[in-house]
Amino acid sequence: MASLVPLPRPAHLRHQSAAHSSHSHSHDPNDDPSQHPPLVSPLLQPLSPDEVATITLVGAEDSRHWSPARKWLTTSVISLMGFVSPLGSSILVPGSKYLDFDFDLASRVVAILPVSFFVLGLGVGPFILAPISELKGRLPVYTSTSLLFIIFNLASSFSQTYVTLNILRFLAGAAGSAGPSLGAGSIGDMFEPRERGRAQAIYGLGPLLGPVLGNVIGGFIAQGDRDWRWLLFTLTIMSLGVFVAIVLFLKETYAPILLRKKRERAIADRLELIRQQQQQQQQQRSTTHVQQAEPPRRPSPSQRLVQWAKRLYPSAEAKAKIKQAQSRPFRLLFTNPICAIFSLYLGFCYGIVFLFLTQHPLLFQERDADEDLPTDAELPTYSWTLGVSGLSYLGLGLGFLASALTNVLVQDNLYRRLVQTDGKICKLLLKDADEIERIMAARKGQQQQHQLDDQQGQGQHPSKDVDLEKQKSIEPVAPGPDSHTAAPAPAVVTEKTVTGTATGTGDATPAESCGSDGGGDRDRNDDGDDDDGADDEDAVRPMPKQDENDPAATVASWGVVPDPAATSSKLTPTVSAEGDDAIKAKATGTADKTGPASAAAAATVAATGPPGSLATAAAATSSPTPKKGRPEYRLPLCFVGMLILPCGLFCFGWSAESEAHWLVPLLGSFLVGYATILCFQTILVYLVDAFVPYSASATACAVLVRSLLAAIFPLLGEVMLEGIGYGWTSSLLAFVALAGAPVPVVLFRYGERIRTRHKFAG
Repeated sequence: MASLVPLPRPAHLRHQSAAHSSHSHSHDPNDDPSQHPPLVSPLLQPLSPDEVATITLVGAEDSRHWSPARKWLTTSVISLMGFVSPLGSSILVPGSKYLDFDFDLASRVVAILPVSFFVLGLGVGPFILAPISELKGRLPVYTSTSLLFIIFNLASSFSQTYVTLNILRFLAGAAGSAGPSLGAGSIGDMFEPRERGRAQAIYGLGPLLGPVLGNVIGGFIAQGDRDWRWLLFTLTIMSLGVFVAIVLFLKETYAPILLRKKRERAIADRLELIRQQQQQQQQQRSTTHVQQAEPPRRPSPSQRLVQWAKRLYPSAEAKAKIKQAQSRPFRLLFTNPICAIFSLYLGFCYGIVFLFLTQHPLLFQERDADEDLPTDAELPTYSWTLGVSGLSYLGLGLGFLASALTNVLVQDNLYRRLVQTDGKICKLLLKDADEIERIMAARKGQQQQHQLDDQQGQGQHPSKDVDLEKQKSIEPVAPGPDSHTAAPAPAVVTEKTVTGTATGTGDATPAESCGSDGGGDRDRNDDGDDDDGADDEDAVRPMPKQDENDPAATVASWGVVPDPAATSSKLTPTVSAEGDDAIKAKATGTADKTGPASAAAAATVAATGPPGSLATAAAATSSPTPKKGRPEYRLPLCFVGMLILPCGLFCFGWSAESEAHWLVPLLGSFLVGYATILCFQTILVYLVDAFVPYSASATACAVLVRSLLAAIFPLLGEVMLEGIGYGWTSSLLAFVALAGAPVPVVLFRYGERIRTRHKFAG
């Protein structure tokens, strides 16, 4: 055998091998691996839109997932804002006569102009602040407006002219409108719908009690210092405390802004990493003389200022959103009759409240000897001191509290009952909602039974020749692949089998008419008749004699379309006398426990529907859909308030005119406060429910109208009181209030139709 001679290696391989061998055995100091540039890592790329879209709020980053302590602390601060701003509207009322003395005003009507201008600012401010809060967030609006509120109040206290005072009061009202207008949105950001009740109730007390306590506090301060400026100093100190609470405890709650800021931080962090990576690579490659792009530099302070100024200037999209948001309330007001009518009545109620707040001193407070009095008629007065006269507002305030408590206890429960009764106002509303649901289900089952009796009684008697294709039928349900039992035979549905009774009268009890403990336990003969031998023509017909081996013929003779699976299996149809519940149990393999209404509904579907409708009915009744409410179910309490309001006005006006005991006009003011807030809160809830998703625009429309009327009513009320007195002034307002009472009744009956006809498209 020849020996194997190794072939010589190629020259270039021998050269590489020698070089490798010499390199492995020699240590050249100039060949240090540390002197070679390291491998360049791939550059990071900015976040793509898809990557940015995957960033979401996690855990406590979302205000909905805050701890209860954090939520209630935020609610307390927001409620404090909603209390102090309305308090500033009436705190100047007790010092109106000192304004007259300092500025030499012509009449007391002119002296209360600062109150009207402040309330007008409260109504105009939300149209500017609400769109900004949706674009920039709630917290910047709260912080900036609270600071402006302090500045304008402090400037008002140093006013040297009456015109300057009114202008600054208007600006202060606009700045202070953030708390009363945006607070409800912040609470909605934090709490789930089922949790908002208590938080909204606490927040809602601020705008109601603020004006009342403002008069009380202002009365004692003005009595001691006899100077209107200290009233504004007190308001400034209170607003300063609110500003400190906002800075220390308040955080952003608006989820879209929180998400946008998180994504902006992620984008900025990635850009910063890219900048650092480029700097590091530039340092590493400086010895290799590789051309490298200069890394981006951090913006200088002047550049940051320019960027910040550009952010303040709204973009074209932001301008379009602001324009649309600001115009929508006006379009709602002038195009939608429901929004217009309720906004006017809401403004009427709010105007009456401010009329009482500004005119109570005229009735209860003592007058100075040199004070101007009406020339046409001498108005009565109870001559209380300035501090004690402020307590007269407690009647109005207690009415507010009682009305708010009524809404909390009654509104939701009444709404649930009306949902169960389908909007029918009857004695059932006095029962529990669950009991009402059971009663209404039984009634519905009886009604469906009577309808089924009428349908089955026409054209299905054995003696009548009826087209088989038009007869009501039930298709048997074939067994599923996992079924362990054979498919049940098709059951003939008559007015007796669906009700489970043996004899057919329409006066069956709910239990009998719906097949629960009804005919299923009754003894029957083999021919299907009752034991008592009653020969009712509507009783279950006996099974006709057919060939047992021909199920199709048997089914066809009964007007039942045979199922192919049942025919192939030669299933024999049987007549069930156990009622509709038993039929469904056989068809679905499960016991029916959905109640009377579900049983009757399934029977109706089975009797009138296409083949296979029994299975569909059984599936539908296994999970009954809950009843849906309507916004009009909120209106019964509004109608009650509209009836109480005229009574309170009559009581207050004529008791003051006749100089009755002071408790009687206070009782009238209690009724007025109770009725106005009852209407006020109910109408607001109705507007929110009826104009989804434009609820904010509907409420903004109501805020504008109510602020305008609240600014006008004190001025007109003063003239009316001097002209016709307390009695006829209150009577005129009572007649106007009584004229609006039919509105809730009409809307309760036809509101859904009107809303559909005048649907707002945004």
